[in-house]
Amino acid sequence: MMVCDMRFPCTYRRKRPGFLLVEILLGVVLLGMFLSGLGATLLYGQESTVNGGDRARGAYFTERALQAVRSMRDSSFASLTTGVHGITLNGSQDWVYSGVNTIGSGGYVTSVVVGANPADPLNSLIVTGSTVWQHGYNRMGSVQMTTEVTNWRQTKPVGDWTAAPTLESSYDEIIPVNYSAIAVAGNYAYVAADIDPAVKILSITGTGPYALASAGGLNFGGVRVLDIVIRGKRMYVLSEIELRVYNISNPTAPTIVTSYDLSGGGGDRARRLALGRNFLYVTAVNGGPIAQVNAFDISNSGALTLGNTMTDNPHNFFGIAISGTGAYIASGDNNGEMKMVKAGYAGTLASTPVNYNIGNPGGNNDALSIAVSGTAALLGRLKVGNTSQNTIAFFNLGTTPATMYVLNGSGTVTGTAIDPNRCYGFVSALSGRRALQIINIRQPLPQLTFYDTTGPLYGRGRNIFYDLVRDRIFLLTEQRVLLLAPTGVSTCL
Repeated sequence: MMVCDMRFPCTYRRKRPGFLLVEILLGVVLLGMFLSGLGATLLYGQESTVNGGDRARGAYFTERALQAVRSMRDSSFASLTTGVHGITLNGSQDWVYSGVNTIGSGGYVTSVVVGANPADPLNSLIVTGSTVWQHGYNRMGSVQMTTEVTNWRQTKPVGDWTAAPTLESSYDEIIPVNYSAIAVAGNYAYVAADIDPAVKILSITGTGPYALASAGGLNFGGVRVLDIVIRGKRMYVLSEIELRVYNISNPTAPTIVTSYDLSGGGGDRARRLALGRNFLYVTAVNGGPIAQVNAFDISNSGALTLGNTMTDNPHNFFGIAISGTGAYIASGDNNGEMKMVKAGYAGTLASTPVNYNIGNPGGNNDALSIAVSGTAALLGRLKVGNTSQNTIAFFNLGTTPATMYVLNGSGTVTGTAIDPNRCYGFVSALSGRRALQIINIRQPLPQLTFYDTTGPLYGRGRNIFYDLVRDRIFLLTEQRVLLLAPTGVSTCL
């Protein structure tokens, strides 16, 4: 088409009817791509929500099955036969085995696998609960949990610890590594040290006598490990700079699950660990990046979530033991060497501790270690200088006020333990002559016996662990792990 104007020469305009169509088509395509992406995002979010709900329901069915097994255990441990089982309620509303699985609402299929615990096959079982469900058209979802179920009704005699124990086995290092803590799970012991491998793994073989042997280790890059505690298949390891969680399903090759950084402000402030129902408690000395008591939520086995904390400046907190809703702490407070902090099952911590003062008979030395069993509390303290000092304190918490006894512990007390019958208290001390000291808890005075680690049994006591399954004492020195056995059967009931 020719277009003319008085001001301009005639020009030609071409008609482009197809160009407008291309623009429209391009716009439609772009809008479609945008809406497709938006739709995919919405669908993915919805699918994730559904998946999360499905997994939560699967976890519920699995946990309910494990609780049912515990209920059956409480009624009769003998009813827990090994094998693969489903679980249901009978007409009397009691939990019983039913086939090889149980199908819940929504098509969730739950089963439990019950097997003997090699560490105590007569009175302990390893129970694995699992739930599977259809996820979409061609995928399956699953949840699995494992727990240990013990025969808490069993009566098992405690050995006679009134005489000097016998050395049953030991693991020796060539150089000092300063062993500082130990935890036992099944047929393995995990030992903390100052140098790599900072967690030494030892196998425990035999049925009595027992033997120790190296089974591996974990390196921490030259960082000291201070404490170790274990529950089920989770091992919690406290080092100078962080708190780690390991999966020990493979006992000789633990895998790290998660960690929590404690290095702020220079680190090296945390001291000891203790396990509560759903919380892990960490103590620390004053002035660091964390409070003196820290409650970590461990209800989610794959996470560490710092919950409530408690400060008690300017005091240093060291050893800690949990009993019921009380956290009992070995402290550097001269007016409260032992402190009790209310620790609720939900991880709540009282803002003000209850102080137990040893007073003049014990001097003003810091308390470093503590063990609590029922109404019995055994406290170990620092020794300063060469004079005779009461470095052991025993509290009967069943009286008001608590009855206290003190005893000369022959050196700084580095570790304490109590047998479950509350017959004996065990103490490790920085003394070669009396590295292990054994006290009658029923009649706290006098001291009963001790174990000498001078001469060929070199080293001083750095910590102690009482293995209630084997009725054995693990005594740690600078470079030895000693496994000690009682003589005969105790008459303490």
